[in-house]
Amino acid sequence: MNKSKPVRELILQLLSDDALHSTTEITEYVMSHIPDITDIDTTIRNVLFSLKNRDNSIINPKKGWYQIRKEAPVSIDILDLSPLQKAIDVITDTISIYTDFNWYDCSDEELAIARKKRQMLKDLLKIMQLKL
Repeated sequence: MNKSKPVRELILQLLSDDALHSTTEITEYVMSHIPDITDIDTTIRNVLFSLKNRDNSIINPKKGWYQIRKEAPVSIDILDLSPLQKAIDVITDTISIYTDFNWYDCSDEELAIARKKRQMLKDLLKIMQLKL
C-alpha cells in the first residue's frame, strides 16, 4: 500500500491554515489520523521533501518548520507588458525568493538545491534579457 498519498493529504490539510507548523506537530497530526503506519518519520520526511522541492507546494522558512506557499502578489500591471517581459519579471521575483532563502538554517541538501535553482534562473534570465 502506498503510504505517501494519505500522508500527503493530511499534511496539506494541516498546513492549509497558512500557519507555520513544526515537523513534530506534523508527525503528531499524521499519527493521530493514521496510528498504525510504519516508518512514519521516513514517510513524512519524503512527502515534505516532495511537496517542497518537486511540487513547490510548501515552503520551509526555517529548519524544521513548514507552511503552504502563498502566491506572490503581483505589483505591476501585467496587461501592459510583453510575454517575454512578464516572464523576465517572474524569474526576477523568483530569484529574489532564493536570494532571501534562509541559507544558515537549512540542510546541506536544501542549500545545494536552492543554489542550483537560483543559478539556473539567473542563467535563464540572462538569456531572456538578451532576446528582449
